[in-house]
Amino acid sequence: MRNLYLFVIFLVMYEFSTYISNDMIMPGMLNIVTEFHASIKFVGLSFTVFIFGNSLLQLFLGPLSERFGKRIVILVGNCLFMVFTVYLAMSNNIYEFMLGRLLQGSGLAFIAMGYALIHEKFNDKQAVKIFSLMGNISLLAPLLGPVLGVAVIQISSWRYVFVITGLLALISLIGLYKFTPKSIVNPIKLNIRDIGKTYLKILRSPQFIVGTLCVSFSALPILCWIGLAPTIIMKTLKLSMTSYAIYQLVAIGGLSLSTVIMHIVAGRVGFSRLIKIGSTLAFMGLTIALVFNTSLNIVVIGMLFYSFGLGISNTLVMRLVMTVPDLPQAMLTSLMIFIQTTIFAIGTTVANSISYYFSYSLYGFTLIAFTIGCVFMILVTIYAKMNKQRTWN
Repeated sequence: MRNLYLFVIFLVMYEFSTYISNDMIMPGMLNIVTEFHASIKFVGLSFTVFIFGNSLLQLFLGPLSERFGKRIVILVGNCLFMVFTVYLAMSNNIYEFMLGRLLQGSGLAFIAMGYALIHEKFNDKQAVKIFSLMGNISLLAPLLGPVLGVAVIQISSWRYVFVITGLLALISLIGLYKFTPKSIVNPIKLNIRDIGKTYLKILRSPQFIVGTLCVSFSALPILCWIGLAPTIIMKTLKLSMTSYAIYQLVAIGGLSLSTVIMHIVAGRVGFSRLIKIGSTLAFMGLTIALVFNTSLNIVVIGMLFYSFGLGISNTLVMRLVMTVPDLPQAMLTSLMIFIQTTIFAIGTTVANSISYYFSYSLYGFTLIAFTIGCVFMILVTIYAKMNKQRTWN
């Protein structure tokens, strides 16, 4: 059991390195587009490309994990992420940089197999607590990333952001090599037709489809915020990098608070009730942000409520989706992440275009976030009813 928890620690480090690499560079994106003589649109687009990279390999990883084992897939992914991160540090123009962001983002895809391993090894209560802690440690990246990124960029160059995160990825690779457990390997050869049939079987599951749409649309506003906040705060509102880092710290701070709550209520309050409470708080936060969109301070407080509710509801929905019975977990995870990241990529692209139309104003962002909030409230309400009888095990 000790080695299993050490595996979780190094998996978190791997995931943390992927996220913080993105969040550290976001404050420096204005510097990068200036250095490369590129359009301001590339600030938001770089984040979208990074997310899209996550979906490139996703559908292949499930079958590969079933055939060769999750351990080897996780190690290969960590190694590739490290290589592409170093490539980014050496990019010479905006197109090389964007290609690097796409390839670096593909490193995120492999983390899903680590999540599948945890679902395989732990029960409901253990898994929910671990995922709550893991998710929020990883999402410390949006909290610490901007602060660290500002410090690194002001002291040296944006390129050192990728040098630092590349070293962090190397440490996680060493730890994962030592502690990642082996999983069940299916010796049967890969067959495209059988893989297609399995994915179709998963897609026919209402539990899978509705749950996947829930976790996707619920998290989309926070991704839009991460991608658009640098332009809104530093370009439109003309505030400093330090101000941006502070506002980011507050806006996403609710995720950390939700970790504390989840460790208290896990196993004590029903799945359906907790999902409803979390999603309602998240929607209230987005509503507050839209109503008071002329004040950055109140918008950020609204985002704080949203991120707190998100941390509660999404952890539970993710557990329900990834434990749908009679479906191969690795392929289910791959398909879920593929759909999720595709929605993230399309959603952040549309949000970037709409924000550009509204001159990257707070009103434009809060209108987008509230609209998405209406969608996820409908989906989460349906999903909570579908799992009304679900108990902890």
